[in-house]
Amino acid sequence: MIYSNSVRAEVKAENPTLPVTEIAKVIGARWKELPAEEKEKFTALAQVDRERYNKEMAVYKAQKAGGGDVEDEEEVAVGGDDDDAMET
Repeated sequence: MIYSNSVRAEVKAENPTLPVTEIAKVIGARWKELPAEEKEKFTALAQVDRERYNKEMAVYKAQKAGGGDVEDEEEVAVGGDDDDAMET
């Protein structure tokens, strides 16, 4: 998803009449042609985002199961400047 989001606007600009499904196919083809070194960057970003998600989900589940107030834990897991992490 990170790679897809990073190239979607470019692909859409190059192919303004393509439907969403065809744009996805073009992005997939580009991903397959991408050198391993380039893929590694996006894979690393995806791993960081996956870890962030898992932490947030653990806090959410604990809050839901306990029914209590775990705001402090949530702020630790969700807080901070995660603008880059949301580019999935």
